[in-house]
Amino acid sequence: MLRALAAHPQIGAAGRQALGHVLKTVEEVYATMREKAVSEIQSDQKAILAVKVKRGQYGMWDKDVEDRFEPALRLFENVLAEVEPIINEGKPLAAARDVSQKHR
Repeated sequence: MLRALAAHPQIGAAGRQALGHVLKTVEEVYATMREKAVSEIQSDQKAILAVKVKRGQYGMWDKDVEDRFEPALRLFENVLAEVEPIINEGKPLAAARDVSQKHR
């Protein structure tokens, strides 16, 4: 798709719409594609973490398992260990966004 857009900028409306309507350079196309890929990865990562939490919740309430709270707690601790670096990575970005929005 990148090659098609770079070689033929008048490609069909569906292709332009998929990459954000008006794009002028290959760098802009690449940046848009990268943003979309990062967003999809983050969405998938969020879904995986949510499933892990849900799994821990179900396990916690499984009355057929006598020692059900320990495995659930380990799942929650693992999710927390995965989430903390993501949060720490996002804090500077959120702070920078807040500062830029205050200056508008």
